[in-house]
Amino acid sequence: GFVDETDSLTNDGVWASKLRLDQPLLIAEAIRKGSFHGLFPELLAAAIAPFVWDRVQDIEMTVHQGLDLRGVQEVFGRVMNSISAMRSLKARRGFDSPPLVFWPAAALYLWAKGVSWEQLLSFVSVDEGDLASLIMRTADHLRQVASLKETHPELAETALLAIELILREPVYIV
Repeated sequence: GFVDETDSLTNDGVWASKLRLDQPLLIAEAIRKGSFHGLFPELLAAAIAPFVWDRVQDIEMTVHQGLDLRGVQEVFGRVMNSISAMRSLKARRGFDSPPLVFWPAAALYLWAKGVSWEQLLSFVSVDEGDLASLIMRTADHLRQVASLKETHPELAETALLAIELILREPVYIV
């Protein structure tokens, strides 16, 4: 749906070609399929984060009682379902796709919801630098989504709000 039968960019192909981020085709497909539509900023940050983490590494998550991640799980599943055909097509054509795992979504959701840095580190068994990098790279990806204000104004506005939620100390010092 990004290219027509004459190999010309469609309207979706034009806006998608402007995305400068990791996994642009998969993120564009999720946008095109409406997977990010209507999300709160915290959930949009969560939905983008798995595309940022590109390492094959076992990360353990310990979620304390009282924290409800069902909404994040639902969004993660919705995004994965929306891009499954594109991931299969990429694989058949010989293109790699790094695994998309749940923990970055949960971590960014909790961070965006205001969990403290110390609490976040107690939930996720990852180095502080790696976690800070995940947050900063997610913000960069959200900036790219925010650049789609002409074609996807509501999504762009939500992306800007999500950036405000995740760029805070100690990751980002004003």
